[in-house]
Amino acid sequence: MDTSSFFFVAEASDDPVLREIRLLHLKNGKNTNFRDLVYFPFETANSGMEVELPLDYYMEGIDAFVTRSSWEKGALYAGIIGGMNNASHGQVDSGSFVYHNGGTVWFCDIGTENYNCYGFWASETRYRYYKMSAEGNNTLFLANRKSVPYGQTKNGFGYMIETGDNEYGAYAILDNTSVYGTY
Repeated sequence: MDTSSFFFVAEASDDPVLREIRLLHLKNGKNTNFRDLVYFPFETANSGMEVELPLDYYMEGIDAFVTRSSWEKGALYAGIIGGMNNASHGQVDSGSFVYHNGGTVWFCDIGTENYNCYGFWASETRYRYYKMSAEGNNTLFLANRKSVPYGQTKNGFGYMIETGDNEYGAYAILDNTSVYGTY
């Protein structure tokens, strides 16, 4: 994952956690690029002030949640995303998730489709491409329903109704009801 913009975003959003994540990546051998040089936080990075990195993170608005067991390499990492299916440059993928454990990627996001595919930007064509559809993502989809031709509705929204942690670990509850349309 390219985190080279984290210094800029950390400063713009006043989020010291993003700064610490990027510093950790650089200490662990990630390559630097021009963004690191332009936005490097000299005054805070050299202050001796360290921020404890959280193991769980909820992204309000896009309704996404990620968690990890630790910041060590090979730690368990999981994430789920809700949000709106008809976001610009988005996929029909509310409810998709990732899971990594012990250095093995068990479930992953295969990424976006090539925007240069034939008819990609036509009004309905892009959702027929595998990577843009619910089928091409780690999520539930409804097959063979005329009212939901892409497995999920384009206008649906997955709402994170609760996130937290308990003695067993972190959890997130996603209400994905609206992405499946009405019966």
